[in-house]
Amino acid sequence: MNKPNYPSKLLLTLLVSLSLQFSFAQTSTSWTGLIDSSWSNSSNWTNGIPSTTKNAVIGDNHFTGAFSPAVTGVNYCYSLTIGGSVSSEVKIYRELRILSNVLLNNNGTLNHISGTIQVKGNWSNNGSYISGSTSTVCMNGGVQDVGGASTTNFNRLTILTGTTMTLSNDLNITGTIGYLTLYGTINPGVSPSYKLTCNSARIYGKLIVNKSTFNENYNFIGSLIIWSGSIVDYASTTTDQIINPAITYSTLMISGSGVKSLTSNLPTIYSRYSSEGNIIVTGGTFDMASYTANRGTTTTGGSISVSNGATLKMSGNNFPSNYQTASFGTSSLVDYYGSSSQTVSGQTYGNLTLEGGGTKSTASNISVAGDFTIQSGTFSTSTLALDIAIGGSFIMNGGSLSGSNATYKMNGSSNQSLNLLSSLVNLTVNKTGGKVVLTSDVTVTNGIQFIKGIIQTDNNDLIVHTTTTITGAGENTGWVYGNL
Repeated sequence: MNKPNYPSKLLLTLLVSLSLQFSFAQTSTSWTGLIDSSWSNSSNWTNGIPSTTKNAVIGDNHFTGAFSPAVTGVNYCYSLTIGGSVSSEVKIYRELRILSNVLLNNNGTLNHISGTIQVKGNWSNNGSYISGSTSTVCMNGGVQDVGGASTTNFNRLTILTGTTMTLSNDLNITGTIGYLTLYGTINPGVSPSYKLTCNSARIYGKLIVNKSTFNENYNFIGSLIIWSGSIVDYASTTTDQIINPAITYSTLMISGSGVKSLTSNLPTIYSRYSSEGNIIVTGGTFDMASYTANRGTTTTGGSISVSNGATLKMSGNNFPSNYQTASFGTSSLVDYYGSSSQTVSGQTYGNLTLEGGGTKSTASNISVAGDFTIQSGTFSTSTLALDIAIGGSFIMNGGSLSGSNATYKMNGSSNQSLNLLSSLVNLTVNKTGGKVVLTSDVTVTNGIQFIKGIIQTDNNDLIVHTTTTITGAGENTGWVYGNL
């Protein structure tokens, strides 16, 4: 009986695998220029015509002929290097597809007379790039760096979906056409951050802003069209930023750190489609002051979201309107800080802070997943029978409460502090874990309801009036542990 020859099969598999790896490894071919200017003539190259797995080198010591290469058809190379030992020029008339990097040395010239150059890698221009009136460069890689010692001036630039183009030098798109079409992302760099100057642009993708203002990173001389689905992201981690009030945003994103401020009302945010027209705050502080950032009303939709650790601040009656949904991370913060009266929107907040002056009033139920803090001013529920649900601590460092019918519900899953300077009308305890711990005396004038949980007074007093009712207290529901 024959036994299977597993070691031999394994060895054969390894040999085939290694063979495939070597067959796809990149090689190089150098331009000699001995025959003519045709890129497609293999006799002009030391190792055949460049291909998707073969680097093209023009300008090393093999370039001894009289002819410089010209691309007149559809040609490929893995990477392109121009210049080096010999000053060199490549002319593009039709199309060159480069699967990796472009390097122009200081004595290298890429004369892009017409047609298209597609690049999947980095673009490093230390020499000269000349753009013709009908030339187009298309960036079609994953993460691509565009820079070099020389400033590149494209005629038309297209950045495809899935591509993030990061600047490591200033970039101009101011040729005869001077047009940018963005489906991917432009990142102008962080430290330093660079500037893109362009005649006109259509933005379907994402513009990242890292300087203090939009115009420090982007100078659109002509028209700037922000299309449905596009994002402008104020993302600096090094400086505070001013939101450009001249742009009609589709999605406005706030990220990074520091403060991103409005200095005037924004044009109504795009609302042609229900999925468009969004404000996304993923990091830092979006300080709206007293200005508006409202969505249009063409369709119902859009959302405003504030992620964990991020902050939304307002000093006027300007909570963003016309958004179908609003969501706040449990560790996010919304801060109403105006010096005069404000309306507190009925939302499910992460953390909520009221400060400044005047009356902060609400006509809707409010839920706070984290801490509800009053620094100053008066929080008013008027005569409305509202529920103010609090999952964290309820802390008054100043200010007062006003209202004759609201119920404050402590509903957290761990210990919650209650430190008040004003009386509550109604208090409900409905906790999944932990206790309500008094860190000041607390007065309840109308009713205390226990559904689940304990009020622990420590060295403080829970004060009730002779007309105050206490309902639901019991071994399985909750009670006051301490001074009543």
